[in-house]
Amino acid sequence: MHCVKQLLEDGYTVRGTVRNLQNSAKISPLLALKYSSERLELVEADLEHAEDWPSVLDGCDYILHVASPWPIIADENTVKVAVEGTINILKVAAKIPTIKKIVLTSSCSAINGMQF
Repeated sequence: MHCVKQLLEDGYTVRGTVRNLQNSAKISPLLALKYSSERLELVEADLEHAEDWPSVLDGCDYILHVASPWPIIADENTVKVAVEGTINILKVAAKIPTIKKIVLTSSCSAINGMQF
């Protein structure tokens, strides 16, 4: 949410993805942000569904990939979904000529030992 808030305040138009547009607990804070009614578009997309991403990324200039499913205790499938989801986004982005830059963030999960 911090990234979306900062981008909106800096004048960017943001197309954000959510897994479920009906989940008001997750979306309401985003819709309450200053400038959200003017410059925020939320669309449904799932990291596990590569077919979602061409229409989501079409027309975008930048990608900030800041979310990935990551429970406290991850199993091999969680890692697989996170990695393959990121690869899906990168493959689609490589085919879209308007994309200028991709930023991949990480989390505290990257510095902790993983136990399966």
